[in-house]
Amino acid sequence: TTDTLFTKETIMLNVDNLLGTISDNEVAKLIGKNLGWVWRRRTKLGIPASGKRIPKYKIGAFKKINNESAYWLGYYFADGCVCYTTDNRYMITVTSIDKELIDNLCVFYGIDTSRNDTAKKFQPNGKPIYTLDLCNRELFDDLVSLGCIEKKSLTVGPPQIEERFIYPFLLGLFDGDGSI
Repeated sequence: TTDTLFTKETIMLNVDNLLGTISDNEVAKLIGKNLGWVWRRRTKLGIPASGKRIPKYKIGAFKKINNESAYWLGYYFADGCVCYTTDNRYMITVTSIDKELIDNLCVFYGIDTSRNDTAKKFQPNGKPIYTLDLCNRELFDDLVSLGCIEKKSLTVGPPQIEERFIYPFLLGLFDGDGSI
């Protein structure tokens, strides 16, 4: 019968066939095991993951500079952060007290702002602060190649963009920091 066709026992017998065809998270939920168990099993069998995770935002946002991307590059120079973390992730972070500005950055990336992807935290004075964290090596590399480097506070140089995009860049820089 179909009731016994998909019992946990039959799924467990076929788990090796599932590995690599669907995400590790989906396998873990299906068989009732934790993600670490599924990952170790898949790795032990030499089965590659089901594929790259596809980000839900525009990765190539800084591949071809235009007025809009120059503005956001300036904003990252002023108020953003690019860093390679100790757990091997390439992070791009922006924090602001201005939710509308973070929402506009989400629109630039094609992120649905109604999903509330921005984290809302609170400052010691109780006022909200909004953060957008993205994790993608290609986006990270693009920003670094344009001059937005790690630990940039005392070492940043001019952006690596065409002269015609300097004014939008400066506008983003001032919107991010407000001063020189």
